Amino acid sequence: MLKKITPIIAILLISNILLVSNSTASDPGDKIIDKFSELLKINSELEISTEEEYSNNDFIIPPESNKTVNINVKYKVNLRPFLSNLLLKTKIGKTLVFKQFDFEPKINIKIIGESNVSWCYVKSKTKTVSVNVSNNFQEISTDFQIHVKPEAEAFKKAEITFTAQSIVGEWNIKDATDEIKINIISGCKVDIRLSCIHFDVIKPGETSNMPITVENNGNVETIVDVELANKLKTWDVKIDTESIKILPDGKKTVNVKIKTKSTNTKDEEARIRFTPRAKVDLDIKDKSFNGEIQTHDIELMGTNLGDNKSMFHGSPSFGVLLILIALIIVVLTYILIKKAK
Repeated sequence: MLKKITPIIAILLISNILLVSNSTASDPGDKIIDKFSELLKINSELEISTEEEYSNNDFIIPPESNKTVNINVKYKVNLRPFLSNLLLKTKIGKTLVFKQFDFEPKINIKIIGESNVSWCYVKSKTKTVSVNVSNNFQEISTDFQIHVKPEAEAFKKAEITFTAQSIVGEWNIKDATDEIKINIISGCKVDIRLSCIHFDVIKPGETSNMPITVENNGNVETIVDVELANKLKTWDVKIDTESIKILPDGKKTVNVKIKTKSTNTKDEEARIRFTPRAKVDLDIKDKSFNGEIQTHDIELMGTNLGDNKSMFHGSPSFGVLLILIALIIVVLTYILIKKAK
């Protein structure tokens, strides 16, 4: 009796396996398919990579800057060629592997970029890409942006981890995951600010002091070279230092001594030049510097007021128009006071 029933049971089992059922998962046919296809759970491989310059080196990004990193993902299922054709390209095979037979399967791969510090982060932290399910490696790439915040200190190191993981859902493919790490170093930000608002009226031979405040708004100790950028005929200008060192968020004062050389003072313009540079080794600075080295000027405007008196005024060079307006106001005021006497 058992020998007669066995073929019938076998036929029923095969029939249930071959069925494409649209009913709920609690149906006996689905349960049989689930158990049988679990035995066919397919291994898969996933590889994540990026450009060689990122994976082999510490990559420097200046503050307030972005850098685009290209992430490559390769994915495949591990099947012998004849099984690949059977399970991935036939209705029966797709039913066993994907529980469906009427579509071209794609695997979703989630890529997550994470930073281990607060001053550096990955824009678009998570992305999902799709690749065809194949017995051969299928490759796809996507871009991430790494952003270094303005407050980042110079030469701090961060590790960025990119993790890729396949999303298989209920499919009979085993999960796969891979990750890659790259190192980011925050670069130099050299940024100084000058402030000088100073008026004075002096007699020939007298000396007056014009203080100039230099603030370091960058993220690295900065050396600022100071010089008189042009020659003067009737004014004598001396600077009390050739260079200063300023820590981040610090400030220092440069004093400029000014006097007239003779009673025949002429209207002249002097330019005090400030050139900042990072106090780091040259081989590092060249790769980490945020932009070109820029000079900052203070303009010194000298005017002959007559009666053996001269006036000078100092202000940052970007306010030339304001300087001229203020100069006119002072001259007119002086003339009115003189007439009133």
